[in-house]
Amino acid sequence: MGVRREWAYRRQESERLRNDLIRIGARVPTRDSLIMYPDPGECGNWNKYRKRVIGAVSQIRFENNLMLVRRGRQYMYQLATDSVGAMGRDLTEREQYHLEHNPNYVSDGAISDETEEE
Repeated sequence: MGVRREWAYRRQESERLRNDLIRIGARVPTRDSLIMYPDPGECGNWNKYRKRVIGAVSQIRFENNLMLVRRGRQYMYQLATDSVGAMGRDLTEREQYHLEHNPNYVSDGAISDETEEE
């Protein structure tokens, strides 16, 4: 697949993942890759342009993979809380703490240029 076609595919994938994250209530990351795609005229020659496009494609792949992880972790968190609710009880304080701080469920890790304060 050519890099420009891959860019178009990855951009569509990025939008779908963003919409999924919004729908399930997870944080949506800043997606730096969307501003990295160069204008062909600003690079001077084809080789520089191609290298910058390849860099942008690499960045969008990385960000999309992290959004996939975030989406999966959010689903795991919801499944864990819903299964406790289905048993007719609430989470204890200790269970809630462990669930919110378990690295297998935490979906709010920083992505791209996000900071932990956001």
